[in-house]
Amino acid sequence: MAEDHHNYDIAIVGAGAVGGTLACALGQVGYSVALIEKTPTSTEQQPAFDERHLGFSRSTKLALEGLGLWQAMANAAVAVSRIHVSSSGRFGTVLMDAADEGLESLGYVLPAREIGRVLIEAIDQHPNIDLLAPAEVESLTITQEAATLQLHYEQQPTMLNAQLVVGADGASSIIRELAGIQTSRWEYGESAVIANLDVDSLEPGLAFERFIDQGAIALLPRSESGFAAVCSVADQDADRLMQMTDDQFADYLQQHMGSRLTAVKTVGKRYRYPLALVRAQQSVRERLVLVGNAAHYIHPVAAQGFNLSMRD
Repeated sequence: MAEDHHNYDIAIVGAGAVGGTLACALGQVGYSVALIEKTPTSTEQQPAFDERHLGFSRSTKLALEGLGLWQAMANAAVAVSRIHVSSSGRFGTVLMDAADEGLESLGYVLPAREIGRVLIEAIDQHPNIDLLAPAEVESLTITQEAATLQLHYEQQPTMLNAQLVVGADGASSIIRELAGIQTSRWEYGESAVIANLDVDSLEPGLAFERFIDQGAIALLPRSESGFAAVCSVADQDADRLMQMTDDQFADYLQQHMGSRLTAVKTVGKRYRYPLALVRAQQSVRERLVLVGNAAHYIHPVAAQGFNLSMRD
């Protein structure tokens, strides 16, 4: 079958939160953008838009406001007004309060699925952005004149030319691999176990970071009645957390959080994500840029992954 040829200013590989936001930003200033994603873009099927909750800094929120995206996300966002940081077995605590700094919030928590819904709707409506999904990138060729991507899209080979290719396709980036860019990798020997909780009562806007012998537990406010729990623990402890019953998992959290966490009423499905530090040895090359987890995949303890990617 004859190949189709398409020409764009910029091709972005990866339509998750980072790639999708970048596509909206570039499309708004007049660039023609091809957004290429290997999985269907329904938020139920897209692994980037799963049950996780992402922490947004104030600067990220301002950037999304400037792109006209925040307005559609705001109803699902929970403002973090205070953060309580403590360490098991130690008396000292830190309480960061937005009011002390004259701020309306320290940040925001949003469900990944809602972020995906807003981004996909915005991309579908934008005349400068073509979303190609599901599409597999099979090769990358870079010359002085252009970058060329060979895709498998709609059951046929498709050739796409762009002045710039952006790899926003995650820690296992195919673009990084095709470009021959090496990475440095540090295995933490840890995994993040996440679950949504409903609790008996909670103070609106209060988040927790609790350091324990096995790692750390973060509780992010996700609604008027619950938290998103993130347990970053050694792999063997993650095995144990995943095997627990819901009641056992609730008891584990209560044991480590103490009276800070009121009675857990329900525990949602648990998910596990292996943790590692991955850094690309190059993030910029002629006609090629890596952003987000393709450039730097970091530990989630400070919830800075998406915020650093927005700065990219």
